[in-house]
Amino acid sequence: MKYIIFPGMVALTVEPDDVGHTFYVSAPGWHGGMEELEVEELPCPSITNHVYVGRRTSEGPRVLKDGQELNLERSLAVTNHSPSGFEWGYGGSGPAQLALALLLEETEKEQALELYQRFKWKVVAELPWKLWQLTSQEIQDWLKTQVEAK
Repeated sequence: MKYIIFPGMVALTVEPDDVGHTFYVSAPGWHGGMEELEVEELPCPSITNHVYVGRRTSEGPRVLKDGQELNLERSLAVTNHSPSGFEWGYGGSGPAQLALALLLEETEKEQALELYQRFKWKVVAELPWKLWQLTSQEIQDWLKTQVEAK
């Protein structure tokens, strides 16, 4: 499976059999009608364009990935910091669980384990208390700074 990112941060999912075909796409905020896109081989098929949103509700903190609940269990299976759930805006166990979960979504397990505490302090602890949004691109940009710093 490949992901093609094009203007407006819209992702089109295509299969290997779609290479060489042309798609006509439109997205909110685009002007000028339909945009033509020919599917080509991509040098990095793992590119994603997810949107993560955290907000506080009457039931407690909620974190969504592309509109669906972010899976707490996946990160708990790797390291159990906060079985009660995700948190943000400070540097505790809930923010550590969120940092790990976000990095597990965006990179390999080994790199996520190596960097999640730093990500907690640099990003998750600084997120606004009530409502926040992060994109895959923002997380990937942060990861790139960590690799470059080595």
